Formats: sequence, C-alpha cells, structure tokens
Amino acid sequence: MTDVLRRWTAIIAAAGLSVLGVLIVPDPAPNPSALPQLEGDPYVVCPVAEAGGGFSSRLGVSGSQGGTLRVIGGGAGPIDIPGGDAAFFTEVGDLAELGTTPILVETAGTAATYSRAGTVAAVSGCVPASRGSVAIMGMSTAEGDGSTMVLVNPFASAASVRLIGASEFGVDTPTDLEEMTVPPATSVEVVLDQSMAGRQTLSFAVVADSGLVVAGMKRSGPTDVATSEAVAASTQWFFALPDFGFDGAIHLRSLSDVDTAYRIDRIQPDGVVEGVAEGVLVAQALEVIPVENVAGPGSGLVVSAVEPVAAAIVYTFEDVRAVSPGITREATRWSVPVSALLNEGQATVWILNTSGLPLAARIERAGVSAVQSAALPPGMTTGVFVTGARGGAIDVSADGNIVVFYGVLSGVSVGVSAAVPVG
Repeated sequence: MTDVLRRWTAIIAAAGLSVLGVLIVPDPAPNPSALPQLEGDPYVVCPVAEAGGGFSSRLGVSGSQGGTLRVIGGGAGPIDIPGGDAAFFTEVGDLAELGTTPILVETAGTAATYSRAGTVAAVSGCVPASRGSVAIMGMSTAEGDGSTMVLVNPFASAASVRLIGASEFGVDTPTDLEEMTVPPATSVEVVLDQSMAGRQTLSFAVVADSGLVVAGMKRSGPTDVATSEAVAASTQWFFALPDFGFDGAIHLRSLSDVDTAYRIDRIQPDGVVEGVAEGVLVAQALEVIPVENVAGPGSGLVVSAVEPVAAAIVYTFEDVRAVSPGITREATRWSVPVSALLNEGQATVWILNTSGLPLAARIERAGVSAVQSAALPPGMTTGVFVTGARGGAIDVSADGNIVVFYGVLSGVSVGVSAAVPVG
C-alpha cells in the first residue's frame, strides 16, 4: 500500500466503521427533503472529492443557472451556487474535515473536481446516478499501486448493489464483494489492495438491484494519484490522444451477459482509417488495447461496439497515473467545470478535430472577458494551455465537431478527464 493510500485509509478508518475490509461511513439519519428524488430536479454527485489530509479537492461548477451543493453524510450546510457568468468553485476542505467527501450538486450545469497535493494532480467528473450498470475503470493492485472503489448513495432509501469484477484473469469477483448495501446519504469505500492483490488491470461493474448509487475510484502509484467517476455503457467512444511523451491504453469493459464485437478506427489528418483493431469482448470481461498498437500521439480514436460497453483511457508511465472516461459523441461546444490556479500547474484542454476541416477553437474562461483562440488542424489532437483560468470553468467551442478532454500538467503528474458536451 502506498503512502497516499495509507493516508486515505487512516482518514476513513478514523471516521467510519470497518467491516470485512469495507469501510462504511455511519448513517447520518438524513432528512429526505434534503436529498434528490429519483424523478426530480437535475443534480450530479462528485464521488471522489477529498477534504485534505495531504490530498485536497477543488469543486467547480459551470453554467449560469445557479443551484446548491452539500456534503453527503454531514459537513457544512447547503451552499448556494450563484447564477450568472462568474466562475464558481469552492475548496472541499472548507466543507468537511478530512477524507473522501462526496458532494451533491443540485444544478442544471456541469461539475467536476480537481484534486492536488504538491505537484500531484487528478481530475474527475461529477455525474448523476445511472439506472443501468456502470463500470469503475482504470484500477490496479499490482506492486506499487493501490485502488479503492467509492459507492455513494445520495438518496433517502438504501441501495442494494451487485459488484462484478474483471481483471487480466477474466471475470474476477471475491465472494465477500459480490453484494453490498449502501445506506441512505452515505458512502462506502472498498479498499482492494488485500482482497484483490496482484491485479495489473482491474475493473468492477456496479449493478443496482434496488435504489441507485454513484460510483468512482481512487488509484495511487508510487508518487502519483488518479481519480475517476464510473462509466456508463455506450456503443461509441471517442478519444483524443495528447502528446504526453508516453502512450496510454484503452480499457474496454463489457457490462452485459453476452459477448460483443468491437472495432477501433483511427482519426488522422487525411481521414479515418477503419479497423486498426478488431476483436470480441467476452461477457463481463475487461480488455486492454495499448494505444501504441493502433495510433500515434496527436491523432484520435473511435471505438464502436455491437453491444454497449464502457471505455476509458488509462495512463501508467513510470510514476504517472491518470484515468479518464471516453466521450460518447462529438459536439461544437464543451464545458470544463474546473481548472488549476497558476501556482498549481498548467490548466490544459486537448481538442480533437473530428470535422475533417480546419477549425478555430474559442476558449472562454468564466469571469474573464478576453477570448483565447487556437487553430485546430483536421484529424489531430491539439493541446492548448489555458491562460488565466483562475480555478473556474472553461468553455470551448468551434464551428465544427470537436471532442474535448481537459486537465492539469503539474510537474511529472498528469490529471485528465472528459469535458461535457453542451451544444
């Protein structure tokens, strides 16, 4: 277990209960009127926000509609999110004391968290609960790595979920993790380092039998940390491929009980090369495709499958750990809810031009009147350092279809996540 994960585990153990290696925050006897309804106002949950203890998160919200946010399971009372064009973000450490601090954000806008400790950076999205299965992606318990799943129930009724693990050994689920109950307005953290030690690649499907949950994960390497929200299934996935100086790997996870065929196409300046990789993904299994086998840096990939699958890109190079869900569609406008301050690292967007034509990107920062622009050659991923981001939201748009990822470059650490299409 790494030093970072030891800190996480110590923090959680001090605040919760330990049952068969599963750490549960006590039930705070929630007020049902303070929780989202299954059919009600728009909301998202940030499952892996951190409130200090050596690793802390900033929560950013984009959109002009306003709203409220609150800590799930206790902490500071509801905080109003003002409407308008000004950037809104808050430090999670100001809302709770220590440890993993899931946040409920009731807004029609988008939200995300940027977590950091020194030069370590990680970015993850905030999402609503899904009625279908979702996959927690990008985990590992190989030597030097540790991983923790986070299951959050923001609702007023208990949730019962089934967990189906997959690794390089195939379908891979310890008996004591097959079923789990998440009480109302609480989160459950499942540390996998002992019960599933020695897995190079690891994913869990989360299937809600009653109630709903929002899931995420935390992964630590020797000096870096990755965080990510869970991924719902789709038949199409886009990936921009930044030139980090190292390649990632595409992780595909089946969420169905039948095998499914998949195909990977490469997007490049002279068009789309179809079928650079093809295969059959076994039911409930996990498959890893190294990017270097199918594309070079600065290009893009499209994954298509007959049955819906979950997909993410995972970066593991020396000490670097980063995980991002793929993106399910192209769009002309994208929302980046949170960014780094100047002294924390370089806020960056990576834009894949899928239109087939040269484009120009408009990059607007909340609360900043000046507009930054960038040329987007067709079929290429262009990295843009966002100047003066100030910690708040970023809006990226173009006159043709693009795909946008965002994050932070901080020392040797990379934090990357998927932007949200809004137009």
